[in-house]
Order: sequence, then structure tokens, then C-alpha cells
Amino acid sequence: MDSRSELINNILELQETLEDLVRRVDTVKVTNAKTREDTQLLSAYLEEVVHEDEINKPLPDNIQAIVAKTLSLQ
Repeated sequence: MDSRSELINNILELQETLEDLVRRVDTVKVTNAKTREDTQLLSAYLEEVVHEDEINKPLPDNIQAIVAKTLSLQ
């Protein structure tokens, strides 16, 4: 094989490698976008759970005493 043929073969191999890498990058981009969506959904869900937990949690004793005292003054 002459050097020109070798060079052409090397170029073709590199083109195939580049095409494979581009496909892999595209796949990772899609996966990353899906993961971002899932993360945003999970984050919103967790914020909602924490908020609900804050609402349903009883007040600390010292705060309850202040509220009771304030209400009894009215």
C-alpha cells in the first residue's frame, strides 16, 4: 500500500471515529436534558413535601406559649 492509500484509510477511520463521537455526544445531550427535567420535577416535589411538613409540624413549645398568651390577651 502506498502512502496516499494509507493516508486515505486513516482519514476514513478518523471520519468514522468522529461520527461515532458525534452520535455519543448527541445521546449524552438527550440524556442530560432528560436528567435535568427529572431533577427539576424532583426538586419541585421535594419543596412541596418540605412545605407541607412545615405547615403540619406543631409549633415549638416556647412559640406555642407566646401564641397562647397573645390569644388570651385579646
